[in-house]
Order: sequence, then structure tokens, then C-alpha cells
Amino acid sequence: MQFFRTIGGAVGIGLLGMFFNFLIAPEMAKLREVGVNPASLMDPHSREALSPQVLSDASRMIDHGLTWVFGAMLLAAVAQTVVTLLMPSRKPDHGVSRGEAMEAMAG
Repeated sequence: MQFFRTIGGAVGIGLLGMFFNFLIAPEMAKLREVGVNPASLMDPHSREALSPQVLSDASRMIDHGLTWVFGAMLLAAVAQTVVTLLMPSRKPDHGVSRGEAMEAMAG
């Protein structure tokens, strides 16, 4: 169970990262056109040399991308809740062993 939770988390993070990169790609191209290396936004020394307009554009770009990523996360959470509520509730037909109980608590 833990393996599939880990794999699901890794796939989810990968998909959301891909979505974020897709959303900000046009703005990143604009930064490159004006001669700004996107990596310089993360370097404190290079960042000081950037104009306030470039920093504002970069901040807006990240804000726009993250807003949609968090929206996608909310949509996924709602979908997971709906699927969970639609699952049938039933008790196991055998006694729960100590190992099964520990595994369920570790989640």
C-alpha cells in the first residue's frame, strides 16, 4: 500500500510540475527574448542586477502558474472525495490480523 501511495505522489508531483512548466513557457520565452536567463531569477547575486520590471513580470508569471496548479490540486481533491464517497462500505469477511491493523494505521 505504501509503495502505491509513494508512486501516486511522485506521478502527481510530476504531472503538476509539467502543467506548471506548460503554463509559464510563453512568459519564460519572453524573458529569454529580452536577455534574461531564467536561472538568474534564483541566484541572489544575479537577481540584484535585474530590473524591477523583470522581477515583477517573473513574479506575475509564477503567480499565474501556481494559481492554476493549486486549482488543479483542488479539482483532484474533490474528485478523490467523490470517488471515496461512491465506494461501497463493507466489513471484511475475516478477522483483522494484528499485521493488517498495523498496516492500516501506518497508512
